[in-house]
Amino acid sequence: MFGAFLFGKGFFMILSNGTEVITKPYREKDTEEIVRLIIRNCHA
Repeated sequence: MFGAFLFGKGFFMILSNGTEVITKPYREKDTEEIVRLIIRNCHA
């Protein structure tokens, strides 16, 4: 089962394993944190 909903300027998803994911619009000030997140997940 999968659910996805738009709310305000964000996007909310519930994955089949019950994980809840909330995404928000890109902001340039978040760039460093996004890069760290990608690197961390690729090296896991």
